[in-house]
Amino acid sequence: MKQLFTLILIIFFNKAYSKTANNTVAFNEKNIYYQALTEYLDFEKWNRGLTIDTLYIEEDFRITDSLLMNSGQTKFIKLNPEDVSNHVKTKKGLLLYKVFPLRYENGEFSVSFVPVLLSDEKRKRNMNVTGTVSYSVVYKFDNNKFIFQRVEDKGI
Repeated sequence: MKQLFTLILIIFFNKAYSKTANNTVAFNEKNIYYQALTEYLDFEKWNRGLTIDTLYIEEDFRITDSLLMNSGQTKFIKLNPEDVSNHVKTKKGLLLYKVFPLRYENGEFSVSFVPVLLSDEKRKRNMNVTGTVSYSVVYKFDNNKFIFQRVEDKGI
């Protein structure tokens, strides 16, 4: 009887407190790409103690078109290639996130992205690109909803 009660509690808390996303094109908090970026921000805050105030995202109309422009205290700024080049030259650098389309692999869905550090060195007059890590926000799909599982960070 005690095991049955424990099982019921686990199922209840899993359903009641799990984060879900419904689709890839909704212009609201249920958008899977918005959810993935929000989960990443939580990951950085709770695992590394970092609070990101501005997240620069490479504009990709298939993915970023439906994003809300902030999550909590973090502002999302979408940049097209011309804006990236100008920003790097005027600000002397930029951490830009490239978001990749939703993937399905080994029974799980994931949204991946790579933060890339771009800098403009005056002496060389070219743009240096440095990327050392990628992130995947992993979901399972249950009852027509994406349910957050974990954030994976992988070295490149």
